[in-house]
Amino acid sequence: MKLSSRLRFNPFPASAFLALLLASPTTWSAEKIRFKTSAVPLASSEPTGLLKVPQSKKSSSEVEDFTEKKQTLEGEVRYTKAKLDNVQKQLAMQTAAGNLEAADRLIARAVSTETSEFFRQAHERRGTSVRLGAQLSHFVGEGDHVTGVQLADGEVIPADIVLVGIGVIARGELAEQLGLEVINGAIVVDEFARTSDHRVVAAGDAVLLPHPLGGGTQVRLESVQNAVDQSRIAAASLMGKSEPYHAVPWFWSDQADLKLQIAGLSTGYDQTVVRGNPDDEKFSVLYYRAGRLIAIDTVNDAPDYMAVRRALGDGQTIDPVTAADTSVKLKTLVIDA
Repeated sequence: MKLSSRLRFNPFPASAFLALLLASPTTWSAEKIRFKTSAVPLASSEPTGLLKVPQSKKSSSEVEDFTEKKQTLEGEVRYTKAKLDNVQKQLAMQTAAGNLEAADRLIARAVSTETSEFFRQAHERRGTSVRLGAQLSHFVGEGDHVTGVQLADGEVIPADIVLVGIGVIARGELAEQLGLEVINGAIVVDEFARTSDHRVVAAGDAVLLPHPLGGGTQVRLESVQNAVDQSRIAAASLMGKSEPYHAVPWFWSDQADLKLQIAGLSTGYDQTVVRGNPDDEKFSVLYYRAGRLIAIDTVNDAPDYMAVRRALGDGQTIDPVTAADTSVKLKTLVIDA
């Protein structure tokens, strides 16, 4: 049986990065562009990560292969980033599917081991095999058509179509040319979205920022919510208003009939509390650091998600001793920190 393989590295969508420059009324240059103005908007976005494996260009013909071989699907399949999830859902309904994951668990960057293991089991219950720690060597194919992937151990996994999810990378070349502080391609900002040159503000996926839920560390947030909320702080700074960024980060991922929702930042957590039964495909995982609530994962449980999102926004917490009691609505357990 041929498997349609998916390599997932980043579960969250990329959003735009926005930088606004407060330049002095003198000529300056960056990337061969010159301006003479008091305020210049600069906009760029994170590029898609590069798949650094031999014969990766074979993947360009994946949709053509899929359209030809899977005539049971109605209409033309358009392989665009915006419709990747739809392609995956159609694929799951029509073929046996396999998920090759390079990490030792699913969604490892974003969720707890409990949530990772739930999704592994849930996908396998739905007919998708999951291979963890799978290191890709190269694609194999005939002519311009992919026929499978070869792993680092030499095993070849046959495939009609290979969907590759490799995320995005931060690029701070322009910021570096302006003399701004950049770490691993990300532009460093303070809580007011100001860069190392306070005349320049930056917001979005490609910045590294301090966050009150980050445990004293700088974080890079890849989400639409962050791009929107942080841009408001950046705009306030440009207007001479000092409004620190403290919006609660939130994320989501729809996988088949499972809705994963995340609020907060689990960075540095030292305790988790599972609320509900994962076997029922409706549960929550609450994260704590030094006894204080910092984040939640929920699967098909919007009320728990909203309760924690609001609590974090109000600087409140939930006692980990009582959090697991599903006989009580989570929102009634919120207390002042």
